[in-house]
Amino acid sequence: MGETPEKIGPYRVLTRLGAGGMAETFVAEKHGPGGYVQRVCVKRIRQGLDADPDYVRQFLAEARIAATLRHTNVAQVVDFGQDGPDYWLALELIEGMDLRALLGKCGGRLSPDLVAHLGVELASALDVAHRAGGAAPGAGGIVHRDVSPSNVLLSLEGEVKLTDFGIARRLDEPKHTRTGIVRGKVPYMAPEYAESGHFDHRSDLFALGVLLYETLSGQRPHDAPAEYETLRRATAGDHPALATLCPEAPAELCEVIERLLAPDPAQRTEGAAALLDALTPLRGSDSRRELARLVHEHHDGKTPDATVTTTEALPEAPPTVPLVAAARRAQPRTGRPIAVAVVGLPLLLAGAVWLLGHDIRPTARRTPAADPSSEGSATAATGIAPAPATTPINGGEPARDSAAASAANPGQLTVIVLPFGKAAVDGDSPRETPLKLELAPGEHLIRATGRGQQFERTVLIEPGQSKRVVFQ
Repeated sequence: MGETPEKIGPYRVLTRLGAGGMAETFVAEKHGPGGYVQRVCVKRIRQGLDADPDYVRQFLAEARIAATLRHTNVAQVVDFGQDGPDYWLALELIEGMDLRALLGKCGGRLSPDLVAHLGVELASALDVAHRAGGAAPGAGGIVHRDVSPSNVLLSLEGEVKLTDFGIARRLDEPKHTRTGIVRGKVPYMAPEYAESGHFDHRSDLFALGVLLYETLSGQRPHDAPAEYETLRRATAGDHPALATLCPEAPAELCEVIERLLAPDPAQRTEGAAALLDALTPLRGSDSRRELARLVHEHHDGKTPDATVTTTEALPEAPPTVPLVAAARRAQPRTGRPIAVAVVGLPLLLAGAVWLLGHDIRPTARRTPAADPSSEGSATAATGIAPAPATTPINGGEPARDSAAASAANPGQLTVIVLPFGKAAVDGDSPRETPLKLELAPGEHLIRATGRGQQFERTVLIEPGQSKRVVFQ
């Protein structure tokens, strides 16, 4: 973590608030005439990443999207600028806590009245996002893609704010997400998005359904030891009935939430506006005051980090996760959750624990460089059907293709950077990992980057040998 700056743009920095894979945040204030003081949350790209065009593009997209949303249930952008090489974004400072923290201090669940209240407030936020620019839901509006408890801020006054539009997308803009890569937290991810990368406003409604189910029952509907099993359950609609888990909750509330979890998007509530109509009669008349009381009771005096996605207390997936299109066919496996790289079908699944038990672990040295795909904390896994000879499995330029290498019975090298990153072999252009190459026997130099670290190692490939090198 870098040093805390004294000033960012016109704002004097008071303290560091938090840091994630792409950005860091600070509590800061701006002074004006007559004793005017404005306290804000300033977010900027992490030092060393501001030269990466992918990071800059994503940060600027977040600024554009968040600035278009003016609503009481959306954390507001108040300023934006550039200070030398640094882009920064100033957001309203929310005094309170996020929903994940509140659940952790309230036994993991809230009353049905408060759950309905949260549903109304968040549906209001999604409604304004999905209709941004005058679009009909599913047309040109904004899809958040990361609705989860850590991105819901609760103020001391009982306000509910949806924040972190860092991976949000306008449906009428070109895609920049890499092929086979989807973004978001796996337990809240709609099946259609996890499997194919397709999303629309109904994907946000699914995520909201998971959030409300969890807040009412104290458990997420599809949780499993491995991420692909979580996805399989979501795709199959396999979860305990909410009415059974929460017999004290109104049947109408359980039914509304269950409908949001339908695997088929067409079977979900039509839109956020319809969800508002269904939930409004179910919340208590004093719900906001009760929520404020709870936040006051459990608030520890710290300002919640409103703008940086982090791994939460429960085993949520990281913000950027590659997923298997065939997750519904994956077999359950014990062990820690893993993410998997998608190249195409057919493919095999191999656990990261297996990989780590067979690979070389070099020592890292720090460098300012990092790759945008390194955001989050997932584990990569290989075991994918072999690519054509001399071709990296994730595409890109052909690997070295010489008759001499073929005649000498070439070996195979797989390079993996955990959680994500890029690697180059023998001076080639860096490519995203996992990288699988056929190489001539002999020594080869690997250089890799990921999550602010740089790695370097020389490996010896014997004729016909298959070798894996893992950096983390």
